Amino acid sequence: MTAWNVFSLNFIDIKSLDFTVIRFLIKLFKSSNTNLINESSVYFNFQLSSELPVKIKNKFIEKCMANQSLFCWITLPFSK
Repeated sequence: MTAWNVFSLNFIDIKSLDFTVIRFLIKLFKSSNTNLINESSVYFNFQLSSELPVKIKNKFIEKCMANQSLFCWITLPFSK
């Protein structure tokens, strides 16, 4: 079992988290206009939950490649 198996979410869980973020933005701006919500999320760098695991994983791999620790060399082959 790798560290990434702990973070694995199925499609429905990810969509549920995305819905929560989008719903929050709809309530925050008091508008259901999708263009406004999308532009606001880009402007305020509000990322959807479906985008975050990929960015976190890539950042982890990038740091491991730069680091020479034993932990990184053991876990790196499993994170791809």
